[in-house]
Amino acid sequence: MARFDVYANPGKHVSTTPYLLNVQSDLLDDLGSCVVIPLRRLSDFPKVKLSTHLTPVFEINGESYFLFHGY
Repeated sequence: MARFDVYANPGKHVSTTPYLLNVQSDLLDDLGSCVVIPLRRLSDFPKVKLSTHLTPVFEINGESYFLFHGY
């Protein structure tokens, strides 16, 4: 997995979190896991005001997603 690449979520939460952003350095490729940040659909959170400096928004296949870092 390459750092900052986006991958389809293979897990059970694909309906709410369709993509994952790999943020792990390639220096740790020997580990059997990697660090990812969930990408959630912006349209699923219409009343949320996001600071794009803290929560960047990405467009994937014509739809907007944001880095979900918890509640």
